[in-house]
Amino acid sequence: MTKDGKKSLEFLSNISRDYYHLSIEIDYHLSLAYSLNSSALLSYYYGSKALEHFHKHKLFNRIIDAEIVLCMQLARGDKNEILLSISKLKELLEFSSSDFTKAIILHNIGFSFMKLKNYAEAIKYYDEALKYKKRDTYLYLTSYYAKLFSKILNNDIVTKLEAERGLNISRKVNSKKYEILFQTMLLYIDNDGKLYHFLKSKAFDYFINIKLEDHVDFYGKKLIDYYKSKNNLDKALYIAEKLINAKKM
Repeated sequence: MTKDGKKSLEFLSNISRDYYHLSIEIDYHLSLAYSLNSSALLSYYYGSKALEHFHKHKLFNRIIDAEIVLCMQLARGDKNEILLSISKLKELLEFSSSDFTKAIILHNIGFSFMKLKNYAEAIKYYDEALKYKKRDTYLYLTSYYAKLFSKILNNDIVTKLEAERGLNISRKVNSKKYEILFQTMLLYIDNDGKLYHFLKSKAFDYFINIKLEDHVDFYGKKLIDYYKSKNNLDKALYIAEKLINAKKM
C-alpha cells in the first residue's frame, strides 16, 4: 500500500512455503509486488495463479482484482497487448460495483492509452478515475499527477496553480515521489533555468532508479537539448548514454 515494491518482496519472500496452502492471497500480493518492481513476467505468473485460486473459491471481487493486475502487465507490452488490456478493463468496469475498483480500472485504462501515446484519451480516463477517489489522498494523487503529465505530453496547458495543488497534496500525504515529480513539473511550467540543475542534481537519477521510463525519456531529452544549446556536448552525450542504458534496464 505504500508502493515500496522492494520491501514488499523482502517480506513476502520470507514467508515459509509451508504456509502458502493456508492463504490464497499470497500469490496475489506477490503479483502486486513484482508489478511495483517492474517485473511484468513474474507479476503475470503470480497473478495467473491468484486468479486460478479465486475462481476455485468463487471469490468474485477478488477475481476482478486479479484480472486488473494481469491487465496492468499487458499494458506494458506491445500495441496489441495494450489494446487487449483496454478491452478487458472496459469489460471489468461493467461488472464493478465499488467506487474503489472503478477508480483503479479507469486509472489503468488511462495508463494504457498513455502507453499508446493517445494522451487525449488518457486524460479523459484519468479525469473519470478522479471522480471516484477521495480528495487529498495518495490514490487521488496518482491519477491527478498522471492527468497533468498527460496534458504536458499532449501539449496542453497545465497551470502553475494545478501543479502547486499537487505539490501540496504530496506533502500532506508524505510522498517523496510525487513531491519530486511536482517540483520538476513546476520548474518545467515556469520555464525556469533551475529545472536543469534540479534534474541533474536530483530528479533525473531518481526517475531512473524508480523506473519512470516516460519521465526519463521526456526530461532526458530536455537535458540533452539544454546541454547542446550550451555547446556542452560531453554532458549531452553523458545524459544520452544514461537515457539509453535506462531503457535497457
